[in-house]
Amino acid sequence: MKHSVQLINLYMRRYKRRPPEERIRDFDEVILPLSHDEAISEANRCIKCPIAPCSKACPLGLSGRDISQYIIRGDLEEAASILYNVNPLLGVTARTCPQLLLCEGNCVLCLKGQPISIGLLQRYIADWAFMHKNKVKLEKLSDELSLNVAIIGSGPAGLMAAFELARRGASVTMFDKLDMPGGTPRYAIPTYRLPRDVLDFEISLIMQLGVRYKRKFVDDEYFKWLVDEYDIIILALGCTMPKRLEIPGKDGIGIIDAYSFLKSVYYDKSITNLDGTTVVIGCGDVAIDAARTAIRLGSERVIIAYRRSISEAPAYAPSIIEAEEEGVEFLWQVVPKQFILDDRGMLKELEFYKTKLTVQDESGRRKPEIIKGSEFRLRSSNAIVAIGRIPKPPCIIRTSRDGRILINENYMTNIPKVYAAGDVVLGEGHIVTAMRHGRDVALTIIRRLFKK
Repeated sequence: MKHSVQLINLYMRRYKRRPPEERIRDFDEVILPLSHDEAISEANRCIKCPIAPCSKACPLGLSGRDISQYIIRGDLEEAASILYNVNPLLGVTARTCPQLLLCEGNCVLCLKGQPISIGLLQRYIADWAFMHKNKVKLEKLSDELSLNVAIIGSGPAGLMAAFELARRGASVTMFDKLDMPGGTPRYAIPTYRLPRDVLDFEISLIMQLGVRYKRKFVDDEYFKWLVDEYDIIILALGCTMPKRLEIPGKDGIGIIDAYSFLKSVYYDKSITNLDGTTVVIGCGDVAIDAARTAIRLGSERVIIAYRRSISEAPAYAPSIIEAEEEGVEFLWQVVPKQFILDDRGMLKELEFYKTKLTVQDESGRRKPEIIKGSEFRLRSSNAIVAIGRIPKPPCIIRTSRDGRILINENYMTNIPKVYAAGDVVLGEGHIVTAMRHGRDVALTIIRRLFKK
């Protein structure tokens, strides 16, 4: 947990939630919106910093001060018109950003322990826009950019790049293997965090700029064809290949990676219930999402097993608390040794080592070390592996050892006119960070072309 206990507790109190016993029965939103009076009251707490540190902390530069002033004045239509033309996924980021790490964690009022609830105020404006769809439109800036652009991948980075290029006149086509754009927010973020109608509305705003979407799996041969056919290519592929646990029994029935699991629940809808005990290996945000989803699918017992302590867990602290409220158990400082299968190849048990934490590693966290002779077993019907994903770019693109695309100072790959944006360059991260990178790539392309 990366924040003080006091700040986390204040955040949990300010962001009101449905009762745990109610919310685990469905997939509706957990965090409740502000009422009109609550929004006005919260906005009035802003002290209107001349140089707003919340804005500097936001990857897209949104200002809690400006958001608050719009709400106080009742200028929600103006707020939506301006804010959506900076961040076209306003309602998405309001719900998925880790505010304590970004805007709210840098609010001046943190010195007094009570930062402004910027995420809820942003959501208040986005909810108004959703209810008044015909009053929100993204601004077309010009038709000067006479380019045919192919964006491979339709997640946050690709959508942001498409937005910036299309509003300046580029002809943009997005390619993705799924039948609808959205990437990870569509197929892997639980609906209790991000309702799909919000995502659909905000993506539709971008598509109204003239962006086209083509369902197509872009293999190496098709990629080479795109390079020949288009003026500019942007690889916004994200991190799509799950890391595997290379331990005995890893291919057993009942073992699945977290992203495939979440996609099967929220996109394919091929998993509708889960019996028995479910063990989730890992403690990042995706692991928490998987565990809370397993609870909602009826798993009798859900356990998150993590090799470090809660202090080193990468998951957003409020999400860990929400998971505990919903009945998720945590098993700290353990690492899996093997999956134990029955004679039909089905998962029966997991065997773990206990760990001790030693010196800090390159991540700044204490390194786990296996304790010899500490093995123990845990019965389980299901195991969800949530230890991260890595990119899988076209083979002719130069990459680092961990598969991330290498780019130069202009965001260009080793192939002329091919750029890369988002997690495929940065590694797994937050939606808003990928959006910022997508915007930077698009604006760099625009500046370079106009210089010529």
